[in-house]
Amino acid sequence: MTRLAHKTLRALATVVALHVASPSAASGQNLLTNASFEEPNIVSTNNYALYGNGFTGITGWTVVGGTQLTPDTYLGLPASQGRQWLDLTGIIGYDKGVRSNAISVMLGQSYTISWDIGNYLPFGVSTMGLGLNGGSELLYTNASLAVTPFSPMNWMRFTRTWVADAPTLQLEFLGRANGSLSQELVIGLDNVSVTQGIAVVPEPASVVLMATGFAGIAVVARRKRA
Repeated sequence: MTRLAHKTLRALATVVALHVASPSAASGQNLLTNASFEEPNIVSTNNYALYGNGFTGITGWTVVGGTQLTPDTYLGLPASQGRQWLDLTGIIGYDKGVRSNAISVMLGQSYTISWDIGNYLPFGVSTMGLGLNGGSELLYTNASLAVTPFSPMNWMRFTRTWVADAPTLQLEFLGRANGSLSQELVIGLDNVSVTQGIAVVPEPASVVLMATGFAGIAVVARRKRA
């Protein structure tokens, strides 16, 4: 192989490697704002706060129906992350919760959505629904209870994957009745995240054509040398 052909093939390998294996930036970074509901900070009040339908003072979120922001200073009920969490029942009831602000996403990109559902031992297990961009929701139940009344909150992590079919994403969490699998007094939500997976950029047609052309150069160079 001539020196020119050798250099050409090395250049091709570099171009193809960059095209095929370039990971998308910002993978692993939480795209949500105020994902563990630390704002507004009500820890010093030692009490919960009730917010009505349409309230936007929970930074990054809008209340749907009504919800309760609960600090860990209220009855010693710990959050799963940070010091505050949401009770989607408000004081009592179903079909209430929060909707996230819209976040920008990349069409065709895979995203991981994770969140924690909390149970309060005296009241039983919790079920909540998660809907994306106003679409049909899926139900999720934390069926595990705490084992001691001295630490009555039990949190469980849930995860689902979504491939972006729109340029933005909104999450909507609502406390739901689910037969004997849900109660209407405490349905905890905390530690929500949306993270972008590592994207592998497909080879465009131009790269394939370039590879074909460079391969032809290498063949011609070999024949001339022979």
